[in-house]
Amino acid sequence: MQSCNLAILGSWGRGLRHHPANGNNEHCPTVTRNIPLGRIGATEDIAEVVGLLVSDRGKFLTGANYPVDGGMTAR
Repeated sequence: MQSCNLAILGSWGRGLRHHPANGNNEHCPTVTRNIPLGRIGATEDIAEVVGLLVSDRGKFLTGANYPVDGGMTAR
C-alpha cells in the first residue's frame, strides 16, 4: 500500500519579506501579525519538514498533512 504525506505551506519566502505592501521590511507587519510565531517562514523551515518526510526518520509517517505555517492553523 502506498500513501502520501503533504507539507502545507503558510506565509513564507523572500518575496513576502520585500513586497511593497509589507513596507519592504524584514518583519512584514501586515502579514506577521496573524502568525503566532511572529515571522514569515524561511525556506529552511519548509526544507526541515520535507527532509524529515523523505528520510528514514520519517519512514513510519504516512497519509498525513503537516502544516508549516508558524502556528496559523493551530489557533
